[in-house]
Amino acid sequence: MKLFLPKARLVVVAIMVTLFSFSVQAEKKKVTWSTKWGKAQVAMMSPNIFSKDHILVQWERRDKASSPDPEWNVTEVVYYEQAGEVAGSAAVTGYAVLIFKNGDKAFHRLDGAYTGTYKDNGTWEGTAEGLYRFLGGTGKYKNIKGTAVVHCKGADPMFAKEVEELGGCTMEGGVEF
Repeated sequence: MKLFLPKARLVVVAIMVTLFSFSVQAEKKKVTWSTKWGKAQVAMMSPNIFSKDHILVQWERRDKASSPDPEWNVTEVVYYEQAGEVAGSAAVTGYAVLIFKNGDKAFHRLDGAYTGTYKDNGTWEGTAEGLYRFLGGTGKYKNIKGTAVVHCKGADPMFAKEVEELGGCTMEGGVEF
């Protein structure tokens, strides 16, 4: 009987370890979502110190977001970005927070580029492309990893007082959390 108890304990421990390893596997999924640009709040803009068409700019923008996946139908995305712009085109880098309906958040880094022109009313129109890298989050998304490719098109009202139609972006990628 004494030999049976240590072996039984070993079997119970092995079963528990096996069950636990299955229960902590990360969820993997493909995600898509789209945004409509909100009005950017320019935090800093350099004077045209290099040339009349070269500016350094930082901004915060809150976009409305939606997804066909109910879980990823986030309420908003808050961007913090910066760019060294020459005649309406630039490389852009920044960070963003996806805020889900339940309050959970997913953080990502953005690296991309945009090209466009300014209209007489100050509205920028053009296209942008980039890559999002997920860095972590809160709640269910605490350990989120993955990337998403972003494509944007339309009008951004950063320097305009009024805009007829805002542009937006579509994102598609794979995540694990």
